[in-house]
Amino acid sequence: MSTTSEKKLVVYSTLFMVLMLNSPKLMALREGSLSSQFLDFNLKEFVFQVFFNILYCFVVFYLNLSRTISRSSRQYMIEGLVNIAPLAAGIVLGYWLHGLIQGVHTELLFKIYAARILLSHLSVYIVIVIIRSQRKARLQEEENARLKHVYMEAQIQVLRQQLNPHFFFNSLNSLSAIVDESPGKVQHYINHLSKIFRYALRPANGLISLDEELKVMESYQELIQLRFGEGFQLSVQLDVNPHTTYLLHMSLQPLLENAVKHNIVALQTPLNIEIFTPDKNTLAVRNNVQLLTSPETGTQTGLSNLSDRYKLSTNSPVFIESTNTHFCVFLPLTHPSK
Repeated sequence: MSTTSEKKLVVYSTLFMVLMLNSPKLMALREGSLSSQFLDFNLKEFVFQVFFNILYCFVVFYLNLSRTISRSSRQYMIEGLVNIAPLAAGIVLGYWLHGLIQGVHTELLFKIYAARILLSHLSVYIVIVIIRSQRKARLQEEENARLKHVYMEAQIQVLRQQLNPHFFFNSLNSLSAIVDESPGKVQHYINHLSKIFRYALRPANGLISLDEELKVMESYQELIQLRFGEGFQLSVQLDVNPHTTYLLHMSLQPLLENAVKHNIVALQTPLNIEIFTPDKNTLAVRNNVQLLTSPETGTQTGLSNLSDRYKLSTNSPVFIESTNTHFCVFLPLTHPSK
């Protein structure tokens, strides 16, 4: 299918070629010019040559550009016929019609028309090659984009499959600690854990509202505080509407889990986590740093998994700011139009 730019190129190149081929006739209008010494200007002949050349060029363009050319031998044979047949027909038909206008058919007229049509055909074919090259490049770009999309979808699926076992592994560790320390809290822990699992296992490959993500984090906060009491503190300060602001599904849980896994959480030295929006396009999750000498073991996929998911899904990076006192992760936010 021809694009607007291809149609413009066909029209402009045709007009340019016709003008170049018939410019000597136009120059013959001036008395004393070099062309007037060899050519006589005939309006009827000039109009015929212009329109015949334009028609011939458009026919050759149509025959070549309306088909998809493959590399098979059969297609190459068709390609030859598509160009040789109109070339021969154009020479014979142009010579015959031009002869009728002039009232004479001469060998010289035939040679002139053969040269005119051959030059027109070669010029047209150069433009055809350019257009085909542009089409091939455009199709290659579209195919690369399609393959990239397929690859990204596959990678995202792999990352999501890694996330759920990671969360499950750490939840079992936490449940084991609750059983040993406070058996009476087990039922309460399991209730909140089931809410998080339902949320984690739902088929949400893309974006989800910040409001929904924060509601699940309330259950996750309950789980952590069942273990550590007031040693874990979470505050949320937002300057955006959480109902119309979106981020990736299961973005906050890995960050809270990562903070608990690597830091001391105790009543005397509480772990303070702040969730806030430094600007309308960013959500920051920051915690104070008080590293454990022997951090909990894990699958080491939480933070890197989250970063990879954002790169593949939103093409926006996750920024990390780490100092001796604070660790902060900046997540990109989106505001889809209604």
